[in-house]
Amino acid sequence: MKIFDRTLFVTLTELLTLIVWLFLLSAGHGAIAAAILVTGLTIEHIIASRNIPPFLELLGVSASESAIWIIWKVIANSSPITAFIFLFVTMFIQHNVELNSFARKPLFSRLLDRRVTLFTALEAVGGAVWLALTNLGHAAIGGAILGVGLQLEHQIQARKLAELQDEV
Repeated sequence: MKIFDRTLFVTLTELLTLIVWLFLLSAGHGAIAAAILVTGLTIEHIIASRNIPPFLELLGVSASESAIWIIWKVIANSSPITAFIFLFVTMFIQHNVELNSFARKPLFSRLLDRRVTLFTALEAVGGAVWLALTNLGHAAIGGAILGVGLQLEHQIQARKLAELQDEV
């Protein structure tokens, strides 16, 4: 599967997962929302990886990313700027661990990679704008902006993962 085709499918999976999660969370179904989030992100990681990691590792990566989104939403209720900073910093660490784990590299190798910083910023900005617009009653526009941010993130991330997996 070509990188663009795969990243589009990955993006649609994550986007749908996040939208359904936020909808269920807003409707007061926190436990179901959390289960949907972990399941959807696990599916996203399976689709994204050329070499699927062991199940417990995959579940751990998905659960930790889910925890980041859940905590981000809690923080965003009182301080959107703090929530954005939290999302960027924690996703930056998450993305490094995720890439290195899926590429079978030491977990914190290449911690200061520019591309990881860039695609993490795309996700954090997309998430912040999505939530702000959703809260203002413009969920469709917010979702579209999140989708663009996620697609750009996944294209850069897929190239970085392929590069790491092809290293000798």
